[in-house]
Amino acid sequence: MRKQLSQLCLWFVLCLAGALPAASATAQPAEIIAVFDIDKLDTPIDDATMTRLNNYMFGRLVSAGFKLTPQSQVRDRVVDLKRESHRDCYDQSCQIELGKAVAAHKSLSSRLIRIGNSCSLQSAIYDLRTETTERGAEAKGPCTEEGIAASIDKVVAKFKGEIVPTATASGGRVETSQVIDRGADIVNVPTDETAFFVIHSNPSGATVSINGKEIGQTPQHLEYPLGKYIVVAELGRLYHPARQEVLLNKRGAKATVTLDLKPAFGSAIITSSPSKAQVWLDGESAGETPLVISKKLSGTYHVRLQSPDYLPSEGELVIEDGKETKYNRQLAANWGQLRVTSDPPGATVYLDDIAVKDKTTPCTLDRVKPGVHIVKFALAGHGERTEKTTVERGQTSSVSTTLQPMLGYLVVTSTYTDGTVCEGDIKLDGKSVGQTPWGGDVLAVPHTVEVQCPKGSGSQQVVVVHNKRSEANVAIETGGVEWVRIPGGSFNMGSEDEDSWDSEQPVHRVTVPTFEMSKTAVTFKQYRACVSAGGCTPAHVDDGTCYVWTGSGWRKGRLPSSFQGDDQPVVCVDWDQAQAFARWAGGRLPTEAEWEYAASSGGRDWKYPWGNEEATCERAVMDDGGNGCGRGNTTWPVCSKPKGNTTQGLCDMAGNVWEWVQDWYHDSYNGAPTDGSAWEKPSGSVRVDRGGSWRSYARHVRAANRGGDSPGYRNGDLGFRVARDSL
Repeated sequence: MRKQLSQLCLWFVLCLAGALPAASATAQPAEIIAVFDIDKLDTPIDDATMTRLNNYMFGRLVSAGFKLTPQSQVRDRVVDLKRESHRDCYDQSCQIELGKAVAAHKSLSSRLIRIGNSCSLQSAIYDLRTETTERGAEAKGPCTEEGIAASIDKVVAKFKGEIVPTATASGGRVETSQVIDRGADIVNVPTDETAFFVIHSNPSGATVSINGKEIGQTPQHLEYPLGKYIVVAELGRLYHPARQEVLLNKRGAKATVTLDLKPAFGSAIITSSPSKAQVWLDGESAGETPLVISKKLSGTYHVRLQSPDYLPSEGELVIEDGKETKYNRQLAANWGQLRVTSDPPGATVYLDDIAVKDKTTPCTLDRVKPGVHIVKFALAGHGERTEKTTVERGQTSSVSTTLQPMLGYLVVTSTYTDGTVCEGDIKLDGKSVGQTPWGGDVLAVPHTVEVQCPKGSGSQQVVVVHNKRSEANVAIETGGVEWVRIPGGSFNMGSEDEDSWDSEQPVHRVTVPTFEMSKTAVTFKQYRACVSAGGCTPAHVDDGTCYVWTGSGWRKGRLPSSFQGDDQPVVCVDWDQAQAFARWAGGRLPTEAEWEYAASSGGRDWKYPWGNEEATCERAVMDDGGNGCGRGNTTWPVCSKPKGNTTQGLCDMAGNVWEWVQDWYHDSYNGAPTDGSAWEKPSGSVRVDRGGSWRSYARHVRAANRGGDSPGYRNGDLGFRVARDSL
C-alpha cells in the first residue's frame, strides 16, 4: 500500500510540474522586477499616448503573474534623477542603479523603434545581481496606439514562454494577440487506465503538443492515461494553429482527432499601367508588375510601385486568409514634352550636354523630366547657341533659337583635261548657283561642287573656311566621247514589213529635233574613267550578278576577260548605271525615237543603218555563221564594221550590243509621243533596249526592231550609248 501511495504522489508531482506555466519557471514569482517606461526614441507618439501604453504594459505584466515594484516608485526615482542630473534614465547602467535602489532583483527596459511604416517594440530583462541581460523579446506592428498595444501583448506572452500567432483566425484558429491555451495547467488524476489517441492534421506534417508538451508531427498514434487533454497542431507561419479539447474517459477507447489548420495566407495579383514597374512590399523588393504572389501571410503591407519616368505610387495591400487580392495602379507620368525648333532647321540638339540621338530641328523630345533644362543647338556652318527652358509635368514646352551663319568666300572655275577653260552650269550641294567662273559667300563647311560644261562634267569636294577665300577649279572629264551631230527631221517610226513585230506598229509620223549622239557605244575604257572619277559604280563583271552566255543559256556568273578590252562596248551595266555615266559625260540616254531616227541614217525609210541590203557580218557583229560572226561568244571592239555605219558616221547601230534608251516599254505605238520625246507616262516595269547584239539574227538588228528589260537587269550583250541636246 505504501508503495502504491508513493507512486501516486510521484505521478501527481510530475503532472503538476508539466502543467506549470512557462512563466513560472522563467519569471520566478519570488523575484521582483522594476519596470521602466518605454523609450519612444523618434517615433511620432505623443506623451499622453505613451503614458497610456506604459500603464497598459505594467498591467499586462501583472496579469501575466510577474511580481513588479510599484510603478510609482520607479517613476518617482526617475523624476528625482532627472531633477538632479537633468537627464532621462533610459540607458542600461542608470536603470540597473535605480532598480537596485527600489530593491528589485531584475529590471525591464523597452524601446520603440520606427522602421518604415512599422514600429518595433524591443524589451529586455536584466539580472541586477549579475548585471547581465537575462532574455529579450521583440514584436512589430503598426505605429498606432492599437498596434503598439498588440506588440506589448506579444512581448509579455513571449516573456511568459507562450507562442503568439501573427494573424486573425476563427473557429479552430486563434485571434491575433491571443495566447493559445495549450493545457499546460491541466492536472489529471493519476490512473493506470489508458486510452488511445489517433491524431491527424490537414495539411499533414503539423507539429503536435498535448497539454503543452511537444509530441511530434502528424499523424500520431498514442496511448495516454485517462483524463482531460488539449491537443494543439501548428505548421509554420502560413497556417493558423488548431486546438481541440479531448476527454479520455473509457479504458481502451480510441479518440480520433483531426485538426484542420486554416491558412494564414492569401494570394495577390499586383498590376500597373504601364507594366514592368518595380514592386516593393514593406520596403523589400518583390519583383515587377504584373506580379503574382501565390502565398503571402495575411496582413496589411505597404506597397510602392516605381517605374522610370513615372511618379512613385504608394498604397496598402490587404491580404486576407484564403482570398485573392487584386491591386492595380495607374502610374502618373513624370515627364513633359519639349518642342525644339531653329532657324535654319536641321540643327543637332543637345539636352543638358547630351546629344539627342536621331533628331534634328524641328523635333519634339518625349519623356523630358520636369524642371529647368539647357538646350544646345549645333549646325554645321553656324555658331552654336544655348537656350534655357523649363519643362512641366504633363505639358508641352517650346524652345527655339536663330543660328548665325559662319561664311567664307568660294570661287569656282572649270577646265577640260587638256587645259582648255570652259563655261559650265554649277551645282553647289545639288543646287544650281550660276555658271563658271563664279564667286560667292557660302557656309564655312565642306561642299560638293558639280560643273556641267558642253563637252563633259566634273565634280570636286572643297572645304570653305570661315572668313577666308577658298577656290575650286573643277576638272571636266569628257570620257573620250566623240559626239556626232544628227540634224532633226520627221520620219515614219515603226515597221509593217514581213519581218516586223506587232510592237513596232502602228507606223506613225514623228518629228525629232536636232541632237547629238555618241559615235560608238560606251566602251569599257570610257566607263572605267567614270568609275575612277566617282561618277559611276563598277560594272558587274565579277560579282556574280550579271547574266553571261554559257553556250546553252544565260546564267549568273563572271564575265570572261574576252569581253573586257578597252575598246569593247561595256556590258553588265543596268539602266541606272547607264544614266549615271550619261550625266557624268554631260549627256543623257537617247529617246527611243532619237535612236531609231539615228539608226535609219536620219529617218530614211531604210531597214538597216546602211540601207535595205540584208544584214551580214560584212556590216554588223551578229549571229551569221555563229555568234559574234563566228569569233565566239563575245563582243567586238567598237567600229569594227565601218561598212555598217550610218550616213552620219555612227558605228554599230546594228549588232554588237543591245543599247539602253530612256523610254518605258509599251507593247505597241498606240499613244506614243510624236515629238521625239521619251515615252515616260504611263510608267511600266521594263525599259526599252535597241539594236540587237553579237548573238542576234538579221531580223533583230533592223533599225525598227524593239526589245526591253527590267531596269535592274544586266547581261553580257547589253550596253548603251549617250545623247545630248544640240549645242
